[in-house]
Amino acid sequence: MVDVEERARTRGFLVLGLICLSTAIVASCFLLAALQAAYSPFAMQLPAGPFEQLETEAFRLAFASFLLVLLWPRIAGKTPTTGPTRVFGAGAVTKLGVLGFAASQGMSAIQIADPRTLSPKLFAVRTAANVLLMASLLWTCALAYRHSKASRE
Repeated sequence: MVDVEERARTRGFLVLGLICLSTAIVASCFLLAALQAAYSPFAMQLPAGPFEQLETEAFRLAFASFLLVLLWPRIAGKTPTTGPTRVFGAGAVTKLGVLGFAASQGMSAIQIADPRTLSPKLFAVRTAANVLLMASLLWTCALAYRHSKASRE
C-alpha cells in the first residue's frame, strides 16, 4: 500500500506524464493531418517532420515521467525533495513548448544558423531545455546513489 506522503511526492511526475501524453496525442493528430495528400480536405500545408519530432519526444517524456512515478520511492527514499521533479518538469514543458511552436511554424528547432531570425533562438531554448533535463537526470542519479549508500549502512 502506497502511503499519502509517497503519493504526494510522485504526483508531480504523474501530472507531467499526463501532460506529455496529451501533447503526444495532439501531435499525433497534427502529424496525421500533415501526412495527408495535398488535395485532401484534411491536409495541412506544413511539413510532417516537426510534428513527428514533437510526438516522439512527448511520448519519451511521458514514459520517463511514468517510470519515475514507479521508481521515485526507491530512488529518493524518505528524502523530502521536489527539486528534481521541478527541474525535470521545467525542462520537459519548455522542450515540448518550443517543439510545438516550431512545428506550428514548420521548423524543427535544430538549426544553429538559419536565415529565419527565430530559428537560432528556438535552438537556444531547446538546448536550455535539454540542459535542464540532463541536470534533473544527474540529480536523480545522485539521489539514488546516496539512498543506496545510506541503505547499505
